[in-house]
Amino acid sequence: TATSQTLAPGPCAATGPAEDPGEPLVGGAGDTSSATSTSFTPTSAGTWCFSAVYGGDSNYLGSDDNTVTADLDPDECVLILSAPSVTASTVSSASVTLSPSGAITDSVAVTGNAVGGAPTGSVAFYACQAGTSPTLTPGPCAATGTPEDAGAELRATGAASAGATSSPFTPTALGTWCFSAVYGGDDNYLGSDDNTVTADLDPDECVLVTTAPTSVSSATSASTVLLGKGASFIDTATVTGNAVAGTPAGTVVFSLCGPLGADALCTSGGTAEGVPTLAGSGSAAAAAHSDVVAPTTPGIYCFSATFVPGAGSNYTPAADNLTGVPDKRACVAVYTPFTIVSSSKAVGTVGKTFGFTVTAAGVPAASVTKKGALPKGLKFLNYRNGQASVSGIPKKAGTFPLTWTATFGRGSAKHVATQSFTLTILG
Repeated sequence: TATSQTLAPGPCAATGPAEDPGEPLVGGAGDTSSATSTSFTPTSAGTWCFSAVYGGDSNYLGSDDNTVTADLDPDECVLILSAPSVTASTVSSASVTLSPSGAITDSVAVTGNAVGGAPTGSVAFYACQAGTSPTLTPGPCAATGTPEDAGAELRATGAASAGATSSPFTPTALGTWCFSAVYGGDDNYLGSDDNTVTADLDPDECVLVTTAPTSVSSATSASTVLLGKGASFIDTATVTGNAVAGTPAGTVVFSLCGPLGADALCTSGGTAEGVPTLAGSGSAAAAAHSDVVAPTTPGIYCFSATFVPGAGSNYTPAADNLTGVPDKRACVAVYTPFTIVSSSKAVGTVGKTFGFTVTAAGVPAASVTKKGALPKGLKFLNYRNGQASVSGIPKKAGTFPLTWTATFGRGSAKHVATQSFTLTILG
């Protein structure tokens, strides 16, 4: 007769199908008889009332109880209280890094019973930092303040269960972060919660937020340097983090290897070239540069740059040109003046576009000439700026020996460099 949680007696009209259409009377003491209905299970919370209708017999007219307001019988009514519900929830990941990709969600399951059916309504999710240590330390998240998600709607997942998922949440500091979930209840169920107090601690509601990865990129101040007075170069390293963890802090250890024969990693045997402190160069990046290097011997010199996080840093260490594939940007080619520095060989294929640049290092810029025949389809062009090129589409396979001559300046200041060059054209 009513859905509130207060007894509200009312009549039960004798219309429609009866709950129990015909129980036999059993004689009792004196002039009384009685009957008991079959069991009835209410299907929702609130006030439920019975009515009883006696059809009469050869000696008595029929009668009834609680069928109309004038015959209201409070003893025919019972208050059905809302049933308890159970809320259990689990975060989407047990561990994430402190970064935009570290967003997590909380999924909740609210369970009722077969009679009350699947719970309805919504769930409020809260998120709290429960600890700052690098070890998971689960704790409760009190349902106070502003919820992370104020009202995620429940959707039925079974005959007596429903679920909801919070909006994504991105932790803003290292340590343990925990969710709690609060179900507000509905007409059939009381509210329930998970991980709001220590007595209800749920480790599945907690996630460990760890230091984020960084990337280190470095670049030398020049890719080529000519030996001589004032010849020098440095390496600048940029350490990039992310917008959530902020600007990386700490130092960069620079090492220099060389002279070498080719671009290479600098993993051991290097010379220390400074341990500067990073300076912010943006909301999520910082930079530092090495000591100035003044080379005295020609060859290739390669840096490695290793980021060492400061105390309490949000980031893990990282390096450039220490492992993996050599980073050409971290290397400098130091040349003796008046030399041809490009490769002494090249390979092309018949019928495919080919291009090669001859490069001579020195001041003033050289004029480069060629000696030897090129295969048909290729042409030589002297730019008179220290470079020349061979380009085109070769039409003949074979090996073609050539000689480059680079002439720097004139008269008594003239310098000449030559290089034997082998061009291979594949069929």
